[in-house]
Amino acid sequence: MKIAIVGAGISGLSAAHFILKKNPDCEITIFERNDRVGGNIR
Repeated sequence: MKIAIVGAGISGLSAAHFILKKNPDCEITIFERNDRVGGNIR
């Protein structure tokens, strides 16, 4: 299964983490407009 996540903030990264824990065979792509991850937490 292929999954796209928009935003590399805490929500997007957490979603990717938990999806991969439940289904390690998923292919996840995270799209982020900035050159750093972390969203507003930086």
